[in-house]
Amino acid sequence: MHDRVFYRLNIVACLLLLLTLSISSSRASEELPLDGALTETLSANPSLAAIQAKAEALAEIPDQSDVLPDPHLSVNIVNLPLDSFSFTQEEMMLFQFGITQALPYLGKLALRSEAANFEAGDAEVDVAKKRLQFARDVRTVWWNLFYLDRPLEVITRNQTLLQQIISMAETRYQVGQRQQQEILLAQLELSKLHDSAIQVQNMREHEVVHQSVLLDRPVESNIQLPQKVTEELPALMRVETLQNRAESSRPILAAQQGRLNAARSCVDLAKKEYAPDFQLGAVYGLCAMVITPMAAAATIWARSCLA
Repeated sequence: MHDRVFYRLNIVACLLLLLTLSISSSRASEELPLDGALTETLSANPSLAAIQAKAEALAEIPDQSDVLPDPHLSVNIVNLPLDSFSFTQEEMMLFQFGITQALPYLGKLALRSEAANFEAGDAEVDVAKKRLQFARDVRTVWWNLFYLDRPLEVITRNQTLLQQIISMAETRYQVGQRQQQEILLAQLELSKLHDSAIQVQNMREHEVVHQSVLLDRPVESNIQLPQKVTEELPALMRVETLQNRAESSRPILAAQQGRLNAARSCVDLAKKEYAPDFQLGAVYGLCAMVITPMAAAATIWARSCLA
């Protein structure tokens, strides 16, 4: 019975392993277009997700900054004798119950909320800035890979042609129609192409590792790009147009403005700290002479219920 169970478990494990290998191999062999790389990076990169989570946490702070502090509940005992700690020895002993509410000086809560709003907006701008940086890096690395694939194709094609030339030259050398020097020169050119292929392949592997990190994939992933892409360049823009667009929509400028506004709010809040805060409280005192009969009556009632 146990042998059958282990046999079935082994079969299931083998099937799961084959399924995982097939999925990983299919993913590794699939082509990665530029739009797919951008979408995968912006949705799966862990550092971008961490910045987004921080921005969401900071967005919750302004709602908590403009509310009053929590009230304090107090319970006091006045004139309690320290020699006996008896609640009935002193007739002037009091039980006090109070509640106190802190009231910050006028304008402090509004400034705290304003500074928190600016910090939350700054965090959102940081997210937008980071998304643009990741998009720029993905595009740069992707086009570097596309560029390196072209010389690899040319080198491979030239290696095939040189190998054919060497084979023909060796055949003619055997019948005395070619000199051995020509074969050696062709083999030397073939070895140079081989060295160039190794150099370009190393450069491509470096870019693949960079792209895999951006995509949050294993560094040993095999990234294949499409053979044909649209190579049309966008229309050139005037320098003034680019400058105006950068001033109006670049996140880093908005982030600097948000930090400046937050710093101004903090300065105003620091000036407000010189003003005193207030506390509003109410205390109710109950004399021990009133509590003692009540406690005695409660004790008698409890004993009657138990009887």
